[in-house]
Amino acid sequence: MGLIVEIGTRGPGGPVLHQASGTQVRLGRAFDNDLILQDEHVSPYHALLRRDDQGQWTLQDLGSRNGVLDQRRKPIASPLVIASGAQVWLGKVALRFYHTDHPVAEALALNPGEHRLQVLAQPLWFMLLSGLMLMFNALLEYQGLSSLFEPGEFLQGLLLMPIVALVWAGLLALIGRVLKHEARFASHFVLALLYLNAVGLLGLLVTWAGFNFSAPFLELALTYAGNGLLFALLLGLGLQLATGLSRRSRLRVAHGLSWSLMLLVALIKHGDSEDATWSDPPYSSALIPPITRLVDSTSVAQYLEDAESVFK
Repeated sequence: MGLIVEIGTRGPGGPVLHQASGTQVRLGRAFDNDLILQDEHVSPYHALLRRDDQGQWTLQDLGSRNGVLDQRRKPIASPLVIASGAQVWLGKVALRFYHTDHPVAEALALNPGEHRLQVLAQPLWFMLLSGLMLMFNALLEYQGLSSLFEPGEFLQGLLLMPIVALVWAGLLALIGRVLKHEARFASHFVLALLYLNAVGLLGLLVTWAGFNFSAPFLELALTYAGNGLLFALLLGLGLQLATGLSRRSRLRVAHGLSWSLMLLVALIKHGDSEDATWSDPPYSSALIPPITRLVDSTSVAQYLEDAESVFK
């Protein structure tokens, strides 16, 4: 029976597989070993894999300094009979053994959406999209000014978006490096910039709705529903790039975390609020041109007449 030795590695390519040949395979740090393990805690001649006449493989410690450890890093007796799927440690190197008849999972279907997301990492698209979104964010920041232009404050608000995008991209890239051995930092960064710009557009939509309808409940509904859907979309796409979760699992995780976060924010922000009659009305500093109003403005005379009827 043949034997496959899987060597755990922290490199981008993931574990390395070697097929054992012959009746014995010597493992260690010395260069004349059959399988060389580059770890300073591995002895020059650490262990020996041997196959008997019945095809059974055993692992024999060769008097190494740190011995052979099991999956829980506990010393194990030598020789060890190798079962398919068993894991041992030699120094700080993890080895897993598989018989050649060990079952393997079916191939995963290619995901065309994942390939389209990777296009965002190409240098031309990355620089173009990043530049356009940063310019758009600058326009949003300038549009929201209600006082004299202060370059320091303006730059502070402008730099907040790329900093948040960098932190998000770094977190998802780290998860992807661990789970799929692929960071894809640039794709995560562009997705985060797209999300933040979409949040800015949502804020304009909410302001426009408040300007036209004067309905606080509608503004709250648009704010939380829109932010919940946008964050669920960002998280779902990020999980698609960084993990091997199925589409259904990604949807569950993304929407579960997103709506839980929206509920938590709503409880913190509005749970202990006073009666709306005594609270200050919300105020937006955004300047909105009258042309965006859906209904005609009320004249001063009509406004005074309507107000007079209220206090009769």
